[in-house]
Amino acid sequence: MEYNGNKFLFTADAGSEALDAVPSAWKNLLWMQIPHHGSDGNLSQANIERFCPRVAFVSAVGDSSHPDRAIVNGLIKVGTKVFSTHTQGHLWYWMGGVPYRPNYGEAIPLKGNADPLPFAEWYPPVPGRL
Repeated sequence: MEYNGNKFLFTADAGSEALDAVPSAWKNLLWMQIPHHGSDGNLSQANIERFCPRVAFVSAVGDSSHPDRAIVNGLIKVGTKVFSTHTQGHLWYWMGGVPYRPNYGEAIPLKGNADPLPFAEWYPPVPGRL
């Protein structure tokens, strides 16, 4: 999807072959959902380097393969800030234009992947908040 000139890629359980079929114009994404809980069989390093998302969310339990360390490291290598539900719980990316949801705070990237993003950088200012 494209919104305000930014590209967001929702992948569900797509495999590497399906992602290879994404048009070549889809690169330098703002946000990407990592497919199939971060499994190494669903996202190739070539696609990581092509999509080069600034932010990536993965829904995973945090076991030995979900998210796969090679996938997370590959994303970090291209400068992606990677966030996982196994460390954060619910993840919510807000760009404005939708109602504010209380009780959400700063996003903390997976280990080795930059400092936490303060609430104010993730969310436009909300009256009475911050």
